[in-house]
Amino acid sequence: MKLEDVIKKKMHELLKPSDIQVIKEYSWFIEAVTKEWYHGIIRSLDQNSLYWLYLSFLEKEIGQDKEDLHKEFRKMFLGYKVNTIQGFISRDLISTKTLNTSEFKQYIDKILIYSAMELGVYMPDTDDPNFNEFALKYKHLIKRKVK
Repeated sequence: MKLEDVIKKKMHELLKPSDIQVIKEYSWFIEAVTKEWYHGIIRSLDQNSLYWLYLSFLEKEIGQDKEDLHKEFRKMFLGYKVNTIQGFISRDLISTKTLNTSEFKQYIDKILIYSAMELGVYMPDTDDPNFNEFALKYKHLIKRKVK
């Protein structure tokens, strides 16, 4: 039996009929969780959507541009990579693209904690019973600005 079939079977065992709409709305999230559980190699595009949902919500709540938040959180929680090329030293912010699913989850968790403790903005994590309601309400904010 393929992994996808095993997951679908298990979901049907665990879910109530009222959850079907939520599943349709959050297929991106379910895929992210599945990839994290079974692969753990690179972060998924779905984790990325979750990340930008949080940044978009913060932008709405505190008025700071989500691209600026992205850069500031990278500075705070990922830091810089030092490169030496032909004797020249450069410092580059570590990209979230280099994180595997586990590292990316830890990064998001740090942002959630920081947001609650320092900014006074609570955002539910995916284990929170209020997450589905939060995501349904704010998913329209995810759109990124094209540079």
